[in-house]
Amino acid sequence: MKKKSGIMVLEVLIVLIITASIMSLSLIAGKRALKSLDLTRIISESQNLSKAVIEFYQIKNYIPGDVPLADLTADLSTNPIPKNTITVNNECSTTQCTMGTGHVTGRKSILAFQQMSKVGLINMIDETVAVVTSDSSLYSSMKNKLIPSSKYNKNAAWLIGMDSISHTTKLSPQNSVLYNLELYKIFQSKPRLILFAASNYGYSDSIYREINVANTQSKFMGSGSVNANLANEVDIKIDDGIPNSGFVIGENDQGTNGFGCTDTSVSILSRKYLDSDSNLAKKSCIMTFLINL
Repeated sequence: MKKKSGIMVLEVLIVLIITASIMSLSLIAGKRALKSLDLTRIISESQNLSKAVIEFYQIKNYIPGDVPLADLTADLSTNPIPKNTITVNNECSTTQCTMGTGHVTGRKSILAFQQMSKVGLINMIDETVAVVTSDSSLYSSMKNKLIPSSKYNKNAAWLIGMDSISHTTKLSPQNSVLYNLELYKIFQSKPRLILFAASNYGYSDSIYREINVANTQSKFMGSGSVNANLANEVDIKIDDGIPNSGFVIGENDQGTNGFGCTDTSVSILSRKYLDSDSNLAKKSCIMTFLINL
């Protein structure tokens, strides 16, 4: 009887081990499926928004958000988007980044998405997040329709950036590696999409109303929304898998605080993505995608 009881206990243990193994494999498979879905969503969104920017350019002959001064009133007079376009126009008072100068960032990026929505290229009803800005009239008029969020992560959102070698202020993202002379040859004077953590956008100080990849900045304006391993897969899938190379950039400064998503101990062009699944904003990547017109 004791022998039979021992066999039954062994059988139960075997069943438990098998069950645990199956559950473990199912969990791993589930994580892989979710990661694959996230990968698909990020790539799909970047491609769809890029297409919208290109089609808008083909219709209007300028990049959305960078309305030529001569067209500003006429273009938006019947249904201004946003309502306080003068504030958008005056966000940067220097001649480097006023309207019609080949510069898009900050609130001009907000204007860009509204323009594309107005002509039916994107849907700003179901795919938006509220972004707090110090401009209460802008926030009040647009409410939760400021910039498109990502379906992959409700806390992630998209911005548009563009500048040239002549611009020295209001860069996007601030302190980005893409301003390295070698990389900037690819990105200068071309529009780009930026995927970042929306919760860190809209600082009350208008001077810093931008995204900043530097974790060490006292007025830290931006942080990552794509964990390092996922960013690596996105980069491999549509570019070269190198964070600071090609037309897809992944970054978030490591600094001396243990944060970041790439190895900053080596030169900019030699960096690699860190091996991390952490979704902590300061350990995730801000991703920038070049739009080829």
